[in-house]
Amino acid sequence: MQSGQPAHAFWDCTWREVDIILKASYRRDSHLAWLSAKYAAFAYHEPNKIPDSLAVEKPNPAPMREADAIAARAILIGWASRSAAHG
Repeated sequence: MQSGQPAHAFWDCTWREVDIILKASYRRDSHLAWLSAKYAAFAYHEPNKIPDSLAVEKPNPAPMREADAIAARAILIGWASRSAAHG
């Protein structure tokens, strides 16, 4: 899968799990694109003033709801048990 997950894990996932994985992948990729653009702007215009960390300037995303955290934890536990069963 293009989302950074092992390809064989896709077939064991439910549609809900796939949806969560793809949304998380989108958020990760959009953050990396934002970070790359920020560093590129410094590199072109002010190369001597590049800050150590740009991550603190980005506004905080919406907090993870407890239900989302429980669902993500259940997915990870399920993957761990599947990989343990497959050797």
